Amino acid sequence: MEILLRAKCFQRLAIPGSVRPLHNDYRLVTPQNFSNYDSIKQDFKLEIPEYFNFAQDVLDQWTNVEKAGKRPSNPAFWWISGKGKEVRWSFEELGSLSRKFANILTEACALQRGDRVILILPRIPEWWLANVACLRTEPQRRVGEPQGDDETKHDEMMAIYFTSGTSGPPKMTGHTHSSFGLGLSVNGRFWLDLTSSDVMWNTSDTGWAKSAWSSVFSPWIQGACVFAHYLPHFEPTSILQTLSKFPITVFCSAPTAYRMLVQSDMSRSCKFKNLKHCVSAGEPINPEVIEQWRNRTGLDIYEGYGQTETDNPTKTASTLRGNFYITGDRGYMDEDGYRIGPFEVENALIEHPAIAESAVVSSPDPVRGEVVKAFIVLNPDYKSRDQEELKKEIQEHVKKTTAPYKYPRKVEFIQELPKTSSGKIKRNELRKKEWETI
Repeated sequence: MEILLRAKCFQRLAIPGSVRPLHNDYRLVTPQNFSNYDSIKQDFKLEIPEYFNFAQDVLDQWTNVEKAGKRPSNPAFWWISGKGKEVRWSFEELGSLSRKFANILTEACALQRGDRVILILPRIPEWWLANVACLRTEPQRRVGEPQGDDETKHDEMMAIYFTSGTSGPPKMTGHTHSSFGLGLSVNGRFWLDLTSSDVMWNTSDTGWAKSAWSSVFSPWIQGACVFAHYLPHFEPTSILQTLSKFPITVFCSAPTAYRMLVQSDMSRSCKFKNLKHCVSAGEPINPEVIEQWRNRTGLDIYEGYGQTETDNPTKTASTLRGNFYITGDRGYMDEDGYRIGPFEVENALIEHPAIAESAVVSSPDPVRGEVVKAFIVLNPDYKSRDQEELKKEIQEHVKKTTAPYKYPRKVEFIQELPKTSSGKIKRNELRKKEWETI
């Protein structure tokens, strides 16, 4: 899997005067696993063996480190129900329980190599056990034994995930043992910047590839503790209380979640004494949200860019141009000499105090062909305002913040934006709604 990271993620530099005012406790944390981006490019090399099984070659190795007393005392897995119940497993306990689970799969369920298991579970400990147990049903060797042809090869299919469906129907994409079990070492080591002393909390739902990336493979490659909260529904108050109560050092969530967190009154009083690194992925995050989070917590949010689809060798090879990875996003100049991106307009909109959330799409226009339209969710204090007056105010705000030609000529106030279950805005639905009337 290819992971693209914004260069700023590696720099972690404070730019004097760039954002004011800074939180009194603003912390510039020194990266644990690298010194700068150039050193990563020069020194990092990923060795891919012919045979590889994540359960044996990673998890069991951390069990050995743990037994030798060379790993910190924090658990490998830490789950809370939100109602007082907790589950903690060491790597040794995770290994023992997952082997028992694997025996059930192979004996009682007659699971054989090559079979496909569909796993539909919420954030409960059994989801993690089932994932590891499925890996253990593959033939494995005992320590000291020579490798055999029936063992797990690195390029064998391991898992299939669906894309999120933000721009079209979800697609199934296959991933090999090495693409996640080895490839995500880039993620865990450099973007999440994890060590075995860290406690990592990723809020992604179990149905998405992001849960595999940041709730299984990336942290456990680094020997870190995976923290999980049952949390059947996203609740800003519960998130903030958990970050305050538990020794979570690295936090990952979607931009939508961060927007909801900074809008919560509780975020003004919460103290995250252990938290030192925050990341976001799934869709672009507004600079305004990053600034508000920094002002309230003293921490920056670092963005990551990943694609569920990037494990198809042929298609992946077609995206490489020298040292560049071609994402498929394209820009062009039309007859009027410019093209407007929705994100830059949304960035301007979110700076207006009336706006809680927004999504921008193109809309048909009989004169111009198409114009910018903004779907806006208002903050409670502004819902009683005169709608037409507020529209004009918002339009003028965007003209002044960006450029006059970028302002939304159409504005529609709605109660909520359509989103996937992982929190991504379904702009394709809004766009379809506009254009199917032609």
